[in-house]
Order: sequence, then structure tokens, then C-alpha cells
Amino acid sequence: MTCLGFLLRNYLSRFLRQSEELLASSATRLFGIGAAITLVLFALIILLSFTVVGIPLALLIFLASLLAVIFGIVPIIEYLGNNWLSPKISNFPLLTNLLIKAILFVAVVNLPLIGFLVFTVSGIMGLGLVLTQIWMLFKKRKKLGKE
Repeated sequence: MTCLGFLLRNYLSRFLRQSEELLASSATRLFGIGAAITLVLFALIILLSFTVVGIPLALLIFLASLLAVIFGIVPIIEYLGNNWLSPKISNFPLLTNLLIKAILFVAVVNLPLIGFLVFTVSGIMGLGLVLTQIWMLFKKRKKLGKE
């Protein structure tokens, strides 16, 4: 997670900046989008797994959604780390900063009952965050194509 956060911060800084703005303004909306998409993907995977042709397609959809969740958890870790930790952490080197935030997230996730809930909610919000970012990118490209 630390290396992925480092790569996202260095190469996709606009994605992280927009993600932090979305998390600050509409976290519950992202959770709702993620929950709806999770239910739709779950139903689609179940329906596709009934056929021989659909099994590889269902596996690809599952892996793509898992990758989206992983990419979505990284901005959530960064956002929560910025809100929970001291501002002195931002003065540390980049990798150390990201490692401390990831350690905090892993420590919270390892709590017995609360950790499962935090991980589930952050995964659903991460999926909603990534899909919202993709939707905004397509909307922006479509708008530029019309002009």
C-alpha cells in the first residue's frame, strides 16, 4: 500500500487531490455509490458464473473490481491519516509519511470487530471513489469532445 501510495502521489497527484476533495465533501455519497455498484457486480458475477463462457468473464470482473478497491483504499488511507495524525507527520519524507499512515490503517483494521467494519466501509467507499473518478474523467472527455 505504501508503494502504491507513493506511485499515486508522484504520478497521479491530480487523482489524489480530487479524491481528497470528494472524500471531504461527499463521503456518504461515495459509500452509497460503492454499495450499489458492489451489489450490481455481485449479481453480475453470480449470473455469469452459471455459464461456461461467463466464468472467465466473471473472474475478470471480480479482479477488476478488486483492483479498483485497492486503488480506492489508498486515497482513503491518506485522507484518514491526514485527519487523525499530527500535522508534524507531513514534514517527514514521503515514503515515511505514507508508511505511518498505512501502519495506522492496518492497526485499526486489526481491531476485532471495528476493524472488519472499517475495512468493509473503506473498501466500499474506495470502489465508489474509483468509479466516481472514472465517471468524472469520461464526462470531462465527452465535454471536451463536444467543443
